[in-house]
Amino acid sequence: MNKVLKKVLLVVNPMANKHKASWQTTLIQALALRQWPYQLYQTSSCLIQNQAFFSDNLAQFSDVIVLGGDGTLHIVANCLAYTDIPMSFIPCGTGNDFARSWYGDISDEQLLGCVLDGQVNSISLGKVNQRYFINVAGIGFDGAVLQASQGRKSYFPKLSYLLQTLEHLWGYQGQALEVSALNSGKLKAKDGYKPDGEPVHKPDCKPEPELPALIESCQRPSFVLAIANGKYFGGAMMIAPHANVQSDALAYCHIQDCRWSDKLINLLRIFSGAHLNAPIVAAGQIHHGLNILTSGIPMEADGEWLGLSPAEITVCPNALKLRGLNIELHRGLVA
Repeated sequence: MNKVLKKVLLVVNPMANKHKASWQTTLIQALALRQWPYQLYQTSSCLIQNQAFFSDNLAQFSDVIVLGGDGTLHIVANCLAYTDIPMSFIPCGTGNDFARSWYGDISDEQLLGCVLDGQVNSISLGKVNQRYFINVAGIGFDGAVLQASQGRKSYFPKLSYLLQTLEHLWGYQGQALEVSALNSGKLKAKDGYKPDGEPVHKPDCKPEPELPALIESCQRPSFVLAIANGKYFGGAMMIAPHANVQSDALAYCHIQDCRWSDKLINLLRIFSGAHLNAPIVAAGQIHHGLNILTSGIPMEADGEWLGLSPAEITVCPNALKLRGLNIELHRGLVA
């Protein structure tokens, strides 16, 4: 029996969920066998209240275990960023998109082992203005879908999201985005960078060699711009196959606005990642950050409504301690 002195903060979403209830029972039994005391905390819909609880109580815990989906992970990431307390999680939500990138295809037994004894990794987070995100931030279409769903309750959230997506697919009208490198001001694709990607305007501008392609793409009407830590969003859509949670960069994927039929085709191709081959798609990596200078564009992160642009999006390396598989096994399962 493991007698390492630990105290666990067990974080759950208060919404009823049979899968979550089953895992909660299993986890509590496992903690009892190890004689690890725990405290149960149900998240609030108000992020500030959650942050206040963590600020007042985190020092008494050695580990945080989350039972929930991407929204619950979003809350906890915003409470644990740049602390030394490791987080682990069991995916029990609606989409569980971040879990697809982090765990890959593992058994329940392996998952429980990761949660209790997994290797602690330091991972990057993204940040939209003052809000961290662990998985994907979206500017444009997906933000509009989330905006329309605010205040609505549904007993069938997956079906509701699908119907709202199809509804907005017909009527959403994108507009061009003015994008610049972080700290660079209003750079233009034609004169803001040298051919090798080095900025030419301001000495404090951080080089982003793959950003000019995004700046150029965003000059056309924009359907969605995704900034991704994980590969998936929207319920198993592989928006960013080139994303890597273990890296110190975030991936971007920009899809230009197009005809309704082309939008539908590309949405279907996203599930396999084949959309990256389309001429209306630009994809690459961001190592420091970018500015969205255009106002009034709806934004979301990890399935949570953030508001309207403008926004400063930054890469936050080594911002979160996260338990998972050992590195070699992890690479094999999520490849």
